[in-house]
Amino acid sequence: MVSPYDIYITAEPKEIVTFNITCQADVEIQRLLITSKVAESYTQTELDTIISGTSFSLKYEFFVPEVFENKTVYLEFTMEMKNGETVETGRVIEIQVEDKLLEETAGHEMYSGLSGKQNAYDLYHGIPLYSHLADSAIMHIMDTTDTDVLLDRWISPAGALFVRFNDFNYANCTNRSVKEAFHSGTSHEFIDHLVTGDVLLIKLFESEADSSYIALKITSILDEPGNEADRYIFNIKR
Repeated sequence: MVSPYDIYITAEPKEIVTFNITCQADVEIQRLLITSKVAESYTQTELDTIISGTSFSLKYEFFVPEVFENKTVYLEFTMEMKNGETVETGRVIEIQVEDKLLEETAGHEMYSGLSGKQNAYDLYHGIPLYSHLADSAIMHIMDTTDTDVLLDRWISPAGALFVRFNDFNYANCTNRSVKEAFHSGTSHEFIDHLVTGDVLLIKLFESEADSSYIALKITSILDEPGNEADRYIFNIKR
């Protein structure tokens, strides 16, 4: 017997689901095996233990894997007796990824490459950087302008990818909508011809985790006489 008794169980990624397992038989029991299989993946052994006697109880905690879209996990519990007989039962865990509104921070500024100020940005932490001092791995965007006129072009020393998506519902974007919209477009290793109002969907890291994706909206591009004050002002949702 395995409780909870419901065959179908709903859980969130990284949740712990507790099962109470009771094994009873008229003959000697020798083994308890628990396996899991995420849909479209391989079967994994979660527990394989030798037991003895005709009864056995166990509290088993299953760690729901971190997935980035709704998935199904099949759990199989197998009791094996010394006479070779087996008894099996199963549970189906429906992993549901929560759709969350992204939080916005406003007023981020990145300066021209010729300004002598911070001309790069760590978008994950929301921190401006000096390109000649910072680690390239955290410079998700950088301006390389070397004249008094802004190039309106960003590159990514960190290897971030850009999708321009001005029809995207920036105001109500969620972790899922940003990721889906990014993958529906064509990504680029740089972005140019930037204008005020542009919405950029940016993948910061190689991982498919929600934290890899952000939405960025340019609110102002200031190209004033000289170069000291030339800069981009933008908001970030992550």
